[in-house]
Amino acid sequence: MRWEEKKLLFDAGRGVLQRLYESEVDIKKVTTVFLTHLHNDHIEGLASLWITPWFCWGERSR
Repeated sequence: MRWEEKKLLFDAGRGVLQRLYESEVDIKKVTTVFLTHLHNDHIEGLASLWITPWFCWGERSR
């Protein structure tokens, strides 16, 4: 996969799915999540980000 095709996400706080939707980013195409630090306001949405594509559209390819 080329770098132009990768979707990198830095931190996953509350509302991450809404912000991705508003930015017109397909959450199934997020290839990497970087966590800058482990405070709650930076990781709270990680579980939603992980399970939503599976729940809505079947298993993720990766």
